[in-house]
Amino acid sequence: GDGVFDETVFYENGVAKRAESDTNYDGKIDLWISYDVAGKAIAHERDTNFDGKRDQFIQLENEQPKIQRDDKNGDGEPESVIYYVNGAKSKSEEDASGDGKIDRWVTYQDGKPARVEEDTSGDGKVDLRAEFGPDGNKTLEVQDTNRDGRFDVTIRYEGGKKASVEEDTTGDGQPDSITYYRND
Repeated sequence: GDGVFDETVFYENGVAKRAESDTNYDGKIDLWISYDVAGKAIAHERDTNFDGKRDQFIQLENEQPKIQRDDKNGDGEPESVIYYVNGAKSKSEEDASGDGKIDRWVTYQDGKPARVEEDTSGDGKVDLRAEFGPDGNKTLEVQDTNRDGRFDVTIRYEGGKKASVEEDTTGDGQPDSITYYRND
């Protein structure tokens, strides 16, 4: 060790109330933990980019994450919110474009992404959806390329590789162009 304390726990009546830690050993606090009256952790606040500002806020339930809010651009507002069930990621919402509006939604299965939906055009409507198998590989992607509110491109994957692309170029809801890919 370097002889410097990296964590300090503050007690009241023999019960932990809060703690401060220097997790990257630069001499600055970057993790703050709050405890309930029984001394169980109920919240973490972190400085994940080590700029001296708290940018990640995690509410705990039974000492496991329940809700995580991340301020990725330093404006004091979260751009990403992750919801947990029994400590595993359940769903998330994100302002990926930085315009102040949620435009990316992820649903998790067993803590891994199962479905991702995005509003890539900024019109408030989902125009891209991707689905993933338990192994993490993409199985399906649908796109609304002409912004009419209907998915007109379907991309199917096998073993994580593109297997086919179906396109509805006429807008009648039926594919009129199908391309198959060989994945030998």
